[in-house]
Amino acid sequence: FFDSFTVDTSSKGMSAAQVQSGAAAVGANVRIIDENTVGVSMGEGITRDDIKMLLTGAFNITNPDISADASLTEVDASVAREGEILEHPIFRQHHSETQMLRYLKALENRDLAL
Repeated sequence: FFDSFTVDTSSKGMSAAQVQSGAAAVGANVRIIDENTVGVSMGEGITRDDIKMLLTGAFNITNPDISADASLTEVDASVAREGEILEHPIFRQHHSETQMLRYLKALENRDLAL
Protein backbone atom coordinates (compact mmCIF):
# COMPACT_ATOMS: atom_id res chain seq x y z
CA PHE A 1 0.00 0.00 0.00
CA PHE A 2 1.04 3.55 -0.60
CA ASP A 3 -0.96 6.55 0.53
CA SER A 4 -0.47 10.28 0.03
CA PHE A 5 -2.67 12.94 1.52
CA THR A 6 -2.62 16.61 2.42
CA VAL A 7 -3.12 18.17 5.83
CA ASP A 8 -4.42 21.70 6.50
CA THR A 9 -2.00 22.82 9.22
CA SER A 10 -3.99 25.94 10.06
CA SER A 11 -6.55 23.74 11.82
CA LYS A 12 -3.86 23.14 14.46
CA GLY A 13 -2.81 26.82 14.47
CA MET A 14 0.49 25.95 12.79
CA SER A 15 2.20 26.88 9.56
CA ALA A 16 3.42 24.33 7.05
CA ALA A 17 7.02 25.32 7.84
CA GLN A 18 6.48 24.60 11.56
CA VAL A 19 5.04 21.17 10.76
CA GLN A 20 7.91 20.37 8.40
CA SER A 21 10.45 21.41 11.03
CA GLY A 22 8.79 19.24 13.68
CA ALA A 23 8.62 16.29 11.27
CA ALA A 24 12.30 16.62 10.42
CA ALA A 25 13.12 16.61 14.15
CA VAL A 26 11.64 13.10 14.47
CA GLY A 27 13.13 11.83 11.19
CA ALA A 28 10.02 12.21 9.03
CA ASN A 29 9.69 14.10 5.78
CA VAL A 30 6.64 16.14 4.77
CA ARG A 31 6.25 18.25 1.67
CA ILE A 32 5.20 21.89 1.93
CA ILE A 33 2.43 22.60 -0.58
CA ASP A 34 1.60 26.14 0.53
CA GLU A 35 1.95 28.08 3.77
CA ASN A 36 -0.94 26.18 5.42
CA THR A 37 -0.78 22.76 3.74
CA VAL A 38 1.67 19.87 3.89
CA GLY A 39 1.71 16.64 1.92
CA VAL A 40 2.36 13.35 3.70
CA SER A 41 3.23 10.08 1.93
CA MET A 42 3.35 6.69 3.59
CA GLY A 43 4.57 3.42 2.15
CA GLU A 44 4.16 -0.22 3.12
CA GLY A 45 6.93 -0.16 5.70
CA ILE A 46 5.37 2.45 7.95
CA THR A 47 4.42 1.33 11.44
CA ARG A 48 2.07 2.64 14.09
CA ASP A 49 5.13 3.90 15.98
CA ASP A 50 6.17 5.91 12.90
CA ILE A 51 2.71 7.50 12.73
CA LYS A 52 2.79 8.22 16.44
CA MET A 53 6.19 9.93 16.10
CA LEU A 54 4.93 12.00 13.16
CA LEU A 55 1.81 13.13 15.02
CA THR A 56 3.79 13.93 18.15
CA GLY A 57 6.75 15.64 16.49
CA ALA A 58 5.16 17.42 13.56
CA PHE A 59 1.70 18.26 14.85
CA ASN A 60 2.44 18.53 18.60
CA ILE A 61 -0.27 16.00 19.47
CA THR A 62 0.55 14.58 22.88
CA ASN A 63 -0.23 10.91 23.35
CA PRO A 64 -2.12 10.37 20.05
CA ASP A 65 -4.65 7.52 19.91
CA ILE A 66 -3.87 5.56 16.74
CA SER A 67 -6.05 2.57 17.49
CA ALA A 68 -9.19 3.94 15.81
CA ASP A 69 -8.53 2.08 12.56
CA ALA A 70 -8.33 -1.43 14.08
CA SER A 71 -11.74 -2.39 12.65
CA LEU A 72 -10.49 -1.62 9.15
CA THR A 73 -7.93 -4.41 9.31
CA GLU A 74 -10.55 -7.14 9.75
CA VAL A 75 -12.48 -8.68 6.86
CA ASP A 76 -16.08 -9.71 7.43
CA ALA A 77 -16.36 -13.52 7.26
CA SER A 78 -19.23 -13.27 4.76
CA VAL A 79 -16.90 -11.75 2.17
CA ALA A 80 -13.56 -13.27 3.20
CA ARG A 81 -11.70 -15.31 0.57
CA GLU A 82 -11.74 -19.02 1.28
CA GLY A 83 -9.64 -20.41 -1.57
CA GLU A 84 -6.26 -19.56 -2.98
CA ILE A 85 -5.86 -16.81 -5.54
CA LEU A 86 -4.08 -16.92 -8.89
CA GLU A 87 -3.80 -20.72 -8.90
CA HIS A 88 -2.99 -21.11 -12.60
CA PRO A 89 0.64 -22.19 -13.17
CA ILE A 90 1.30 -19.17 -15.39
CA PHE A 91 1.20 -16.93 -12.29
CA ARG A 92 3.98 -18.99 -10.72
CA GLN A 93 6.03 -18.94 -13.91
CA HIS A 94 6.15 -15.12 -14.17
CA HIS A 95 7.37 -13.52 -10.96
CA SER A 96 7.26 -9.85 -11.87
CA GLU A 97 4.84 -7.49 -13.52
CA THR A 98 7.32 -6.96 -16.35
CA GLN A 99 7.58 -10.69 -17.03
CA MET A 100 3.78 -11.01 -17.04
CA LEU A 101 3.41 -8.09 -19.45
CA ARG A 102 6.00 -9.63 -21.79
CA TYR A 103 4.05 -12.91 -21.70
CA LEU A 104 0.79 -11.10 -22.51
CA LYS A 105 2.50 -9.21 -25.34
CA ALA A 106 3.75 -12.51 -26.75
CA LEU A 107 0.16 -13.81 -26.68
CA GLU A 108 -1.02 -10.65 -28.39
CA ASN A 109 1.61 -11.05 -31.08
CA ARG A 110 0.33 -14.57 -31.71
CA ASP A 111 -3.24 -13.19 -31.70
CA LEU A 112 -4.05 -15.21 -28.57
CA ALA A 113 -4.39 -12.29 -26.18
CA LEU A 114 -7.18 -12.27 -23.68
